[in-house]
Amino acid sequence: MKLAAVNLLVLAGVVALAVGLGYAPTRGRWGPEGLASMWAAAVICLAAAVAAVLPLIIVGFRSPTYVGQAALGGTVIRLLLTGLLGVGYQLWTDVHLKSFLAWLTVLYLLLLVVETVMSLVIVRTRWRAPATDER
Repeated sequence: MKLAAVNLLVLAGVVALAVGLGYAPTRGRWGPEGLASMWAAAVICLAAAVAAVLPLIIVGFRSPTYVGQAALGGTVIRLLLTGLLGVGYQLWTDVHLKSFLAWLTVLYLLLLVVETVMSLVIVRTRWRAPATDER
């Protein structure tokens, strides 16, 4: 459970750091509309990343043999959920498209790197190779 909490904290920390570093440049370039799009992209990417981690955490504790498949499945969940939420946000709100797409891309790629590293850590700590029958 400690690994799951660390994973979720790292995801949230990466989003907070990226948004903190990008706040002033976004405000200067795109103004309040750009900031609103930045926050929306941050929420969408973080929500999708958290949803993607859940299968990995569940499988990692219940059936460590399948943790690799769960990691790959989580990446697919994050891709689809980010796309669906991003399109939905664009359809229902008056979005500053340049800011939104720039932030969605940056945060998606940052979280992909974090998710990949954390997946490798979980696979290495939880996966057990099947016993071989050497006669």
